[in-house]
Amino acid sequence: MMIILAMLLIDKSSLFPGFNAIWPVLGAVLIILSGEQRNGPVYMLLSTKPFVFIGQISYSLYMWHWPIFVYAGLAFGFDRTIGEKLFLVAIAFWVAILSWMYIEKTTRGRIWRKNSKRVFTMTGAAMVLVTLVSFSIVYSDGASFRLAPEAVAAENNVDDFSPLRSKCHSSGSRAISYYDACVIGANVSPDTVLWGDSHGVELAYALGEALKQEGRSLKQVTSSACPPVAGFSHIRRPNCGVYNDTILESIIADTAVRYVILQAYWSADFYKDNFEELEQDFRLTVSRLTAAGKNVVIGMPYPSAIVGAPQDMVRSIMLRNKDTSTISKSSFEQQNYSAISFLRTFEGQNKISIVEGYNIFCEDECVRADKYGANFFDSSHLSVRGAEKVAPLYLLSIKNGF
Repeated sequence: MMIILAMLLIDKSSLFPGFNAIWPVLGAVLIILSGEQRNGPVYMLLSTKPFVFIGQISYSLYMWHWPIFVYAGLAFGFDRTIGEKLFLVAIAFWVAILSWMYIEKTTRGRIWRKNSKRVFTMTGAAMVLVTLVSFSIVYSDGASFRLAPEAVAAENNVDDFSPLRSKCHSSGSRAISYYDACVIGANVSPDTVLWGDSHGVELAYALGEALKQEGRSLKQVTSSACPPVAGFSHIRRPNCGVYNDTILESIIADTAVRYVILQAYWSADFYKDNFEELEQDFRLTVSRLTAAGKNVVIGMPYPSAIVGAPQDMVRSIMLRNKDTSTISKSSFEQQNYSAISFLRTFEGQNKISIVEGYNIFCEDECVRADKYGANFFDSSHLSVRGAEKVAPLYLLSIKNGF
């Protein structure tokens, strides 16, 4: 029961490894202990032929399933339907059975019985060889010589993030206060604040650099997995609400600030789980900002995927220009329907502007990368290149007022 509950309840938004790991571990321990009760229901179930057979091929299944899933993803994409996943599971079982029949059964124990000294020698030599090969791969930057130069250049897009990210962004236990937050742009008091989670970092950098040309500056207040919503917390960031309460009060008290840009990964799973609470708290946050005379700019979500955009670029090159770095606009809108619908309810309200930056990348298809570079440095975060593309839309809202 503990293992089944872990399978059903632990997802990518859960803290793992961590305390949640205790449930599948305890479940496995209890199954092992139940083997002492030869007449118990667990022992009887696991003694049936189907379960015994799965146990026999389990090592082969463990060895083969991962390369099958990975190479299928590289060739056909990682965003699969349930039917496609079950098909790959069936292939993994089939290969595991063949491996068990023709490799494991024919070799297990036989080499050892013939010459144990030779086995130790060969095993030691193999371990040394694997170690040397592993070190050579690490020190050759992933054996980049095996790839075309354009593929290596595409992979380098993973480094196209804000040069100020480590200095100016709050993450983990590190919380940067409002008054210690970075100011980007000209050497003047900022009239604009970008408040958001990690999805606002590169946008803050691009906007700050653009405002510098106008003799203005921007204050970056961003915190990982912490949306710009006073009072809102979730399991991954239990202190988020308290932190944002202080940020809101500080922004309101800062009389030099006229514009507040709110940007977040609005459709993150750990936000969706408490979206009704987020909606309510966000409305109160926006209401307090506008009541204090601030002009509020709300940024819509951006396209995300399972695989990072730079990796998609490499895939596209390795598959000889097969287009792998786009998703349909309809899929993007469906994935983000709740967030987009909610944020659009603010359209037309006094002192509020909505920026649909995703339209820069999306027509019929949402282009996450092209032959010139990636618009995202991973699966969901804007790259500096992508942020520079959408920055003019935000600048329109903070140039001459609303």
